[in-house]
Amino acid sequence: MTESTTTNKNNMLLSIACFIVLIAGLQAAQTIIVPMLMALLLMFIMLPGMQALMRYKVPTPLAITVVISFFLIITVGLFVFVGSSITQFLNKLPLLQQQIQQQLPIWLNHLSHYGIEISPKIILSYIDPSAAMRLVAAIFTGLGNTLANLFFILLLVILLLFESADLSSKRAYLGKHAPSNESVQSFVEKVNHYLLVKLAISAATGGLVALLLWFFGLDYPLLWGLLALLFNFIPNIGSIIAAIPAILLALLQLDAQSALFITLGYSLINIIMGNIIEPKFMAQGVGLSTLIVFISLIFWGFVFGPIGMLLSIPLTMIAKLALEVSEQSRWIAVLMSPPLQQP
Repeated sequence: MTESTTTNKNNMLLSIACFIVLIAGLQAAQTIIVPMLMALLLMFIMLPGMQALMRYKVPTPLAITVVISFFLIITVGLFVFVGSSITQFLNKLPLLQQQIQQQLPIWLNHLSHYGIEISPKIILSYIDPSAAMRLVAAIFTGLGNTLANLFFILLLVILLLFESADLSSKRAYLGKHAPSNESVQSFVEKVNHYLLVKLAISAATGGLVALLLWFFGLDYPLLWGLLALLFNFIPNIGSIIAAIPAILLALLQLDAQSALFITLGYSLINIIMGNIIEPKFMAQGVGLSTLIVFISLIFWGFVFGPIGMLLSIPLTMIAKLALEVSEQSRWIAVLMSPPLQQP
């Protein structure tokens, strides 16, 4: 074995060891890192509003105060309406899980009328239908724990907004080592556009889902609307994950026919919003391939838990947009993209 081969193997083993140590460190420090990542996303969302106010000669401190106050009003108002539904759902979760386990044989028995014979024991040995309810509980519990650090998150957002306002003056001292104005501006504009469009589409999706479930009289429609909003950031499979708990609850609370109509309603909403409305506002190639989405969900879910699943796609998308800025790394961004439509 040559010396260069041995060196390459040692370097590879060292890289793998460093990666494992990094993952362990991220997991150990998630109580700090997750609020920091949320602050980063919020900064990008609030940045256009702050910049719009500054263009009208509004002082930077006042512009930041306005956008932070607007965010607080929306956040507090949202959780005033949804908070009680989350509490009631978490309290009722053990009963719902028990009911799902009891009703599963009855649901499968209905399928036997159509010639489909499935053993409940076989299903339960491979699939836990109540796991969807536990996932919802874990997500909202984790979200509540993270928002308990709201003061810390907002402080970071404020500091990041001040830093972004001073970025141009600091870049002047970097000279040729600073990235070009065009590349920085392009990156920021693409990230802002992606997050704002995705947030608007997700909010509309969540609102339509809440109205649909309210119309059918399903319990906790605002909670399921919020869940649809959050999971709409996950392309391809997010809408399916968000729909499963509501459909299971419809089977328990209502009947099979209502559950079928709710399933069709979910499908129609996501087809219209995801395949018709969203592409009109998103540029071609702004997205991630299904493989990258799946890997991101598994990786960040493993590192940071259920909250990591929600943050995974926006953070991966920001990383992809950053890679697009440089000619040397653009090929990686292309590999991460969904199939491009031919002109």
